[in-house]
Order: sequence, then structure tokens, then C-alpha cells
Amino acid sequence: MTDQRAKEYFDQLQTAIDEERTSDIIDISTQILNFMPGDFELLLCRGIANLQEGEYEDAWNDIKGLKGCEFEKAYCLYKLERFQEAIEIYNKVSNDMKNEERFIHLAAQILFRLDKGAEVLKLYENLPKDDDNYEDVLVNISAACAISHNSSVALSKVTEDSQAEQIYNTTIALIEDGQKDKAIEFVERGYAMIEKKDSLIGQLFDILRSIIPSIPAGSDFDPAKVLLALAENENANKYARTVAACDYVAINPDDRANHKKFRHLYSDVVTNGIRKTEVEGFLVNQFVLAHMFGETKKTQGIAGEAAKLTVIDPLIAEAFARTVDPTKATKTQYSDLFSAQAKIQESKYVEAAQILAASSFAKEPRTIAVIAELYIAGKDEDAAIAFLKKNESDNADYLEFACRFALKHNHPQDAAKWANTLTKATGNAPWSVALLATSYATIDLEMAERYANRLKASGISDAEADNLEKATLVDKLTTRANDNAEPTTAFDKVMAKPKGKRDLESMSEEKRKAIKDKHRRRRRLQLPRNYDPNRKPDPERWIRKSQRAANRNRRKAKAPVAKTAGLGGKVIEAPKNPNQNKKKGKKHRW
Repeated sequence: MTDQRAKEYFDQLQTAIDEERTSDIIDISTQILNFMPGDFELLLCRGIANLQEGEYEDAWNDIKGLKGCEFEKAYCLYKLERFQEAIEIYNKVSNDMKNEERFIHLAAQILFRLDKGAEVLKLYENLPKDDDNYEDVLVNISAACAISHNSSVALSKVTEDSQAEQIYNTTIALIEDGQKDKAIEFVERGYAMIEKKDSLIGQLFDILRSIIPSIPAGSDFDPAKVLLALAENENANKYARTVAACDYVAINPDDRANHKKFRHLYSDVVTNGIRKTEVEGFLVNQFVLAHMFGETKKTQGIAGEAAKLTVIDPLIAEAFARTVDPTKATKTQYSDLFSAQAKIQESKYVEAAQILAASSFAKEPRTIAVIAELYIAGKDEDAAIAFLKKNESDNADYLEFACRFALKHNHPQDAAKWANTLTKATGNAPWSVALLATSYATIDLEMAERYANRLKASGISDAEADNLEKATLVDKLTTRANDNAEPTTAFDKVMAKPKGKRDLESMSEEKRKAIKDKHRRRRRLQLPRNYDPNRKPDPERWIRKSQRAANRNRRKAKAPVAKTAGLGGKVIEAPKNPNQNKKKGKKHRW
């Protein structure tokens, strides 16, 4: 390509960029890339244009090999519904990039679709409240509260000027937290705010009013009737119709005629713009209803469709496949879960625990808790403790569960060990110190008292304070006060001793041995190799040798200086060598 031709192409590209003609940008960039393959700026330019055109696969092919461009890559993967890969890119960028407003908004959207509402709320804490889009941010915060069941935060953000969407999400959060009376108040408030009742948000409020029990109480309001009318309304939003149809058939499972009428609503799954749990909810509703009415082809079709979707949990797809035909279900990492479930249904709890213990999920804190409880259900307490010891980790959730589990099943030594590690993992959090004191109460009363004294009443929860009050340490104090007993117990001996002294008799064998070994391992003084204990030290050993008394009269005598007669008969001293009178840094002439 000649220089003149190249200039014409780039001029055309610049004009297309200035006029925001994305289709022309893609065409011109493609033509130039034929002559300049792999050019960074051209690939990035075409990739962004493809993003704006909604051609996300083409955009990903353009930018995936480029160095940098983390935001563009994460956004493209987000649009391709590859949410886990997108959030991994965000996690690897620098803190400066993470604090960029555009990246905060993008990461919040990704985390929301991964059902990580608590992390979304944490992200939005970094946004300034004077942001131009803060009203939309409040809606997103309320949505995050809805999926994380955090109604307190959702309520704190509601004002008189709140949008209907924010009220809707807050209502969901209240329902999830079991505050139905407050939810009734909010759903009616939100419904009254909507001018167009046939809009999407209006239809969603219709559904919400239908599914909350006793809304409104004492009226002729019929939830099934409202849901049926919305599902039959062809002008309504398809998403709202699908939700209404699923809820209606769930309320009226015997209405087969309407179930068949709504079949076309279940045939398509719209995933764009809908979060993961909603897509999964649609699929599960479709599958359960089709399976309930014996529609074999329908269930097979849904199972096949679920296997192709990357946005849903693979566990759902495998559950569908096993329901359709257990013999043809492909064995995956989730197969152990189904095998364990089958054993639980047969009341073979120990076998179920062993299956899960050998699975790839065995290291997950929640799985560890389930396995331990299954061993207890199978009346094999020792196996539960052994499993917890085998899978020890520094995870705070694991340590807290293991400590409480050991306390509950009377293993105080193990509980104290896990509680000790827990306090380090949590930075000596007051609740963990309280748990540590409770653990020591039955095995080492001195240590229990020491940790209990470190706690401040304002720094621990009421539940942990109650646990401390019920501990053996406090029980013995109460018993002694009530019975006026003599101080004969090990606890009384410790309390009767002056502060700072230890009673070795009340300590465990291991602790006594550790204290004795500590005193035994004192470091010995290392003496020089030629050390003579009979030799007296020289009092002048800190003075330079040339200034010591023994060396003062040993200075060397000066050599005689030759004298010659100079000009004019004067006697001068001839230097010993030409450089004797030479000053440092200067040349001497003779």
C-alpha cells in the first residue's frame, strides 16, 4: 500500500470516528488491517466499534490478544455472559484501576449477576454520593440488598424521592428477611408511584402483590386471578409474563389447560440483562412443571438446553439429566453430591459423609460442616473430629465451625486449639477471644480467666457474653459462693495464689513440661577460644596501643638531617627526598 493510499484510508477512518459511524469504522479498519495485520491501535479501534455495535464475539476476537485493555476485555466478557472470567480480570488489575468509577460500575454489574450482593455493596461504598448517576446507583444498591437479604441497608437508602425500582428491590429484601408487614407497606407505596401500570415495573409490582400472602388483607384481591391476567396479556413484557405464568401454575398445579396455554412462554429463555438466579429459576420452573405433567420430550428438551447454557450452575444441568435418564447422565464433579443425597435418603449418613469427604468439594468450609454433621447423624462422633483435624485450614469460617462443633460435642482440647488459631486469623477479634476463653474454661481455668479479662463488655456480642456466663469457669465461681466451700479445687488454688505465680499442680502435664523445658533451655555464655581465666584484664585495654604507658617511650629516633651551605652562606636543611615537603593535592617544583 502506497503512502498516499494509506493516508486516504486513515483520513477516512478519522472522519468515521469523528462522526461516530461505527459500521464504517469496522469496514475501514478491516481494510487497513489487511495491509497492517496485528496493529494494536487498529485492532483496539475495531474492537471498540464492534462493542458499540453489539458484536461481542468479534470484539473479543479483536482485543483478547492485546496487551492491557483490561476494562475493554472485562466489559466484553460481561456482555458475553462469561462473568467468572470477567471478574478474574478485574481482580488482577492494579488498585488504581479498581478505583476508577467505570471499573467500579462494571465490577458491580458482574458481581450482581454472580449473586454476590455483599461484594456489590462493598464496591459502591467507594463511590461519591454527588455522582451524576447516584440515583441509578441507589437502585443497584437496593438490588444487591435484595439478593443478599440485607433489608437494613436497603431501608437506610430509601428517601421520599426514591424511584419505583428502588422501592421494588427494597420490598424483595424485606420479604427475604421475613418482614412481611413492612413489605406490604412498601409494595403498596411502590405500586401507587407508577403511572403506567402496564409497564415492566408495574407488572412486576402486580406479581409481587400477588405472591405476598394476605396482600391486601380483607379485600376481594385474588392473587391467582392477577397472575393469570398478566400471563395472558400478550402486550405485557415477556419477562413479566413468564414469571407470572410460572407463579400461577405453582399456585394452581391442577390447572392443566392454562399450563399448556403458557407452554410457549417457557420455550425461550431470555438471558440478556437477567441475572443468573432468575435464569435458573425459569429453567427449574419449566422442568418441574413439565416433569409433573409427564411431558417427557419437554423435560428432555429443557435438560438439553440447560446443558448448553454457561450462565447457570452446572449442578442444575446435571440434576435435569439425572432426572430424565440416570443411566445416561455424564459423570461430573457434581456426581458425588447426587450419590451422597441418595445415601442420605436411605438414612446411610456415614456412607454419605465418606462420599463427600472423598469428593473435590471436601475442602470447602460449607462441605466440611455438612460432612461433620452427617457423621454425627450416623453416631460416629470420633470420625467427625478426625475429619475436621485432617482438613484443618486457616480459614476463619472453618475454624469457627470446628471450634463450636468441638465444644458442642465435648472435645475442649481440640476446641481450644482451633480457637487459638481463630484469634490469630481474625486479629484478636473480641468474639474470637470470647470463644477462646469459653474453650479453655473446662481444661485450663487460669488461661480462661486471662482471656476473659481481656474482653471489654462493649466489644463482644450478647451471644458470646451469654456463652461466657454459661462457661464452667463462671459455674464454679457461683457454686463456691452459694455453698461457702473451702478453697480446695484447682480453680480456688489458682485464685488464692498471689498475682504472677503459677501452680504447676493445676496445670496439664504438657504445660508443666513446656515450662520446665523453657527454663532448661537458657542460653550459655560463649567464651573466646584463647580465654585464660587466670589472666588479669588490662586496665588500659580500651585505649589505643600507641597511647598506652608501655608504648610511650618506644618511639623511633629521628634520622639526622643533612645540612648544606646554601646561597649567601646560609645553612639550609636538605630534604631527605624530593617529595618530603610535598603537600597533599599540590605539585612541588624543584
